[in-house]
Amino acid sequence: MDQHDIIPDAAMEGKFSTMEEQLQQERKIFVEKVNEIMDQCQRIVWNLCKQYENVLYRKSGTEEELIFGENTDGEDKTESEQPDNPPVPLMPETPKVISFSGFQWTVNPTSSKWNSDNAFVDEHGKLHLRLSKEDDGWQGALLTSVSKFGFGRYQFHVDARLDKLDPNVTFAMYSQPEHSPDSVAIKFAKWGYGDAEQVSYGMSNRFVNEPFLRTATSVGHRFKLNGPNTTHSFYRKRNSVLFRSQHGHENNNNRYEIFNWNCELPKEIDQQDEYAPVTLGLSLYDGRPPTDGQEVEIVITSFIFHP
Repeated sequence: MDQHDIIPDAAMEGKFSTMEEQLQQERKIFVEKVNEIMDQCQRIVWNLCKQYENVLYRKSGTEEELIFGENTDGEDKTESEQPDNPPVPLMPETPKVISFSGFQWTVNPTSSKWNSDNAFVDEHGKLHLRLSKEDDGWQGALLTSVSKFGFGRYQFHVDARLDKLDPNVTFAMYSQPEHSPDSVAIKFAKWGYGDAEQVSYGMSNRFVNEPFLRTATSVGHRFKLNGPNTTHSFYRKRNSVLFRSQHGHENNNNRYEIFNWNCELPKEIDQQDEYAPVTLGLSLYDGRPPTDGQEVEIVITSFIFHP
């Protein structure tokens, strides 16, 4: 916007007896200009919306009626001519909520990256996450617990050959407070490389009372499973996080370990600041399709939180 469109030029200054009057006139011109621009924007938006008749129109016999009270000829309808039952615009998809392991989980709505149908619980109470090939590309699954958890042991029983995931497929289990960069995560991914480490355990944490200072720490590990059943957990404490993976479905023990790592924190953290939901996700790495072109399904048989 050009400055001279909203501020009087020097020739107008003599018309005002006081500086206050001049400022008032400038404000008036500015408001008028803003209103004009808003009207132009509304017309642009309206013209764009008219291109999507499946959203803005509904069929009533042979007559098309507009949501915003205009007919298809562009003539405004009077109040008496408005339809008795005006059409309702299409609403965004309502988030899908499922029950798994005694907790409620919100499934990410369908988009170019996710598909809400790719996360579901079967008749045995097991959670299925799918990575599927759709007409418009590959879509994964992402869901987050409604409940928030603090210090304690987060345990996941998984039924899948995680050691054989495609290099471009990523499966993650993590906890991250809302509006915070802090996170604790176990992620199965090869980052697009067939010979990369298959699992990484990591966390980022801000120093207490120093929110702009953060440390990020992770460790990777290669492994080979003797079957699809595995247990993965992280134990969040005030000054450390203990990560552990195990063969089979174990419960709060250290039997049949695949790997463990204790990550020490630089300072103790306050649990009140660390309550966070749990998120589970199956997706592509960097948007790259699986190298073998095959769809993927991972089953999580249970999630248990031990305070």
